[in-house]
Amino acid sequence: MRNPNPRYLKKVRETGNIILPLAAIGAVFANKACETDCTHLYGALFGVDLNLLGIFLAVALLMLSLPVGHTSFRSFCDHARANLLCLAVGGGAVLLHFQAVNRIFCLFCILYGFLMFSLFLLNAGRTSRPACFASLATGLLVFVFFFEGSAVPVFQF
Repeated sequence: MRNPNPRYLKKVRETGNIILPLAAIGAVFANKACETDCTHLYGALFGVDLNLLGIFLAVALLMLSLPVGHTSFRSFCDHARANLLCLAVGGGAVLLHFQAVNRIFCLFCILYGFLMFSLFLLNAGRTSRPACFASLATGLLVFVFFFEGSAVPVFQF
């Protein structure tokens, strides 16, 4: 079997790094409009709503993927994006566990996580393994200790 063309893979990565964050932003807005059982799910990190953090993360990933002329800055953006994705995957594992424990699954949250994991795989190898592992562990620990979530219906009168 032949090795895939590196130029082709680079184009796929560049295109995915633009399209997938835009799709993730769409998933967050779709989640806000959702009227199913998952409306009972609420999550915050450091008191900031996860929907807002999700949009911020997707916009940051999009900004780090825009074309840059200077080679050393491009390298910095690649490393920053890869480490940010490692943080997101670590945190996403905690959020998926939260949904499983409460037996309420949000389609749009899972879609968002899938998009982040796809971006993670697309950018694997863009940073060192120790940095990737440290970022993944950090994301996991930050969410374990600072995530505030509830799955209880909130009624307003």
